[in-house]
Amino acid sequence: MLSRVPADNPQLEFDCFHEEVLPSRLALGNGALARDLAARLGPLGWQLPDGRGVTYVANEKGIAVYPGDRDATTLVGFDHDCWLSLVQDLETGPGLLYSRRGRVLRGDAMVFLAWESAWRAMYHGRPIFDPADEAALGLRDLDGGPFDLEQRFTLDSDLGEMAHFMKEAGFVVVRDVFSPDEIAAFWQASEELKDKAREADQKSWWGKRADGERVLTRVLDGSLHEAFKGLEDEPRLSRLVNRVEPQLAPALDGGDFVSVLYKNSDMVEGLSDLPWHRDCGMGGHAIMCPTINVSIFLSEANEETGPLKVLPGSHRGSVPAIDATHEKAPAGLFLDAMPGDVSFHYGDVMHAAPPPTGVGSLRRSAVVTFKPEGSQPHTGEQHYNDVLLEGAEDGQVAHLQTVLERS
Repeated sequence: MLSRVPADNPQLEFDCFHEEVLPSRLALGNGALARDLAARLGPLGWQLPDGRGVTYVANEKGIAVYPGDRDATTLVGFDHDCWLSLVQDLETGPGLLYSRRGRVLRGDAMVFLAWESAWRAMYHGRPIFDPADEAALGLRDLDGGPFDLEQRFTLDSDLGEMAHFMKEAGFVVVRDVFSPDEIAAFWQASEELKDKAREADQKSWWGKRADGERVLTRVLDGSLHEAFKGLEDEPRLSRLVNRVEPQLAPALDGGDFVSVLYKNSDMVEGLSDLPWHRDCGMGGHAIMCPTINVSIFLSEANEETGPLKVLPGSHRGSVPAIDATHEKAPAGLFLDAMPGDVSFHYGDVMHAAPPPTGVGSLRRSAVVTFKPEGSQPHTGEQHYNDVLLEGAEDGQVAHLQTVLERS
């Protein structure tokens, strides 16, 4: 018996799934969802250590499944447990490459990552969204009218309207949630956390600027500071979260309910200027989502200081891997904010943190997370992002391009 195949569901075995289960799902419409993207990317093959393989090929009806991997232009190797996690929506392409549990044996690693939206459509019926096609998202306000994505709210706004906006767009921005005195206390706490952070402490992320200076980009355990304690019970945050996703609870495990983000200019290494991504991009969508991340802005956020950007509505489907530097990469929506403002966004809405255009005082945010109560990574790690720090003795997270080059 192969490990981790549920005893009560033997269909979750590589051969049985591809011979019996997947053809049925494809015929019911999943193949049509994946076809166009799969046709652009070319045949994808899986290969197990025992030599078994399979290839997915787009055809006029949808997706055809062939035994073997000879005709795959992109071929990826991993063990049965990794494949089982893929088919249960627990694993991702980046997660496999960062952890080195998966290897691109043939073809382009970026094509493998782009295929992820197609195999999620095939396996789970999850639609694929084109971020450039806003009309296809069908975003509508409570009255059924056109959606105003620039709309901002206050604590006095109607809670039902805010919740609807969040459900539809995947984010919401609320003005003046925290007072200047509260923000000043948070800022001082962020300074003290910064002073205590050390490279390779496994509790912080670091990067390097163009001038060679190594700088702190994120503190992971900010909730250990007295100033940030109690935010899990803060009604100004929890009232909207509870209205939108009442099953969620503060992510208190590990003492890192609060992380603190520090933007820097001219970054050349490390994870600071984040490309388009989803927070379940390292794995765990089926058990960790929906997750809601709440950013408390300690300083102004705009293009000069380093904003947060989102692709509205992208949490409702899959968006193929995006090269943020490509000329056709989506611009997204900037979430401009002032100190004391708060943004809420789903972890699996596509979002990015582009480099600031200015210098000097740049964006700083405290980020708190709400997730399904009791959810734990299937990998046994404390967090899915732990894989980002594996082998990073200096606390610097490898950029995805570096990971692709070694795959």
